[in-house]
Amino acid sequence: MSKKVPVKDAKDLWNEASTFERTSIAIHNAAYKYMLEKGEDLAIGMTYAAYVNHAYSFELYLKCLMVIEYGYFHWGHELLELFKELPQKTQDEIVHNNDTLTTRKSITQAIPQGGNFIQSLTEASNAFVDYRYLYNGKEPNENYDLSFPMQFVKNVIIQKRPDFVNP
Repeated sequence: MSKKVPVKDAKDLWNEASTFERTSIAIHNAAYKYMLEKGEDLAIGMTYAAYVNHAYSFELYLKCLMVIEYGYFHWGHELLELFKELPQKTQDEIVHNNDTLTTRKSITQAIPQGGNFIQSLTEASNAFVDYRYLYNGKEPNENYDLSFPMQFVKNVIIQKRPDFVNP
């Protein structure tokens, strides 16, 4: 992995991650409204902007958890690689909770499936970079779905640092 970046207070990362997460929600909601008014083609760019902010917030939550565990985080944007830098016990807890408590079902599926944290993270591991450079003709990843995986990372952070959510 890349260089280690020491951080004195993980709460700073938590606050920044929360800001980017809220921003992604605001952009996504605006994209939905815009789609209803102007059409889907015009709103797709806004949706991708929401994904960039969401993926970056996920990255920051992973780095926040690293700081809680180690006092530093690893430099980089690839979510799966950052996740693999967490202690194995923490990884196992997140994967177990996501995979047992999440249910996914598409319209074409007869039977719901459990969550698959590693698959979700693999499919969107480089979303922060990928969605930023779509103008280069890169095909967008239509499997971006990190809402539940991110929530389980946040749950572990809150479990370890409940003061992050209490004023």
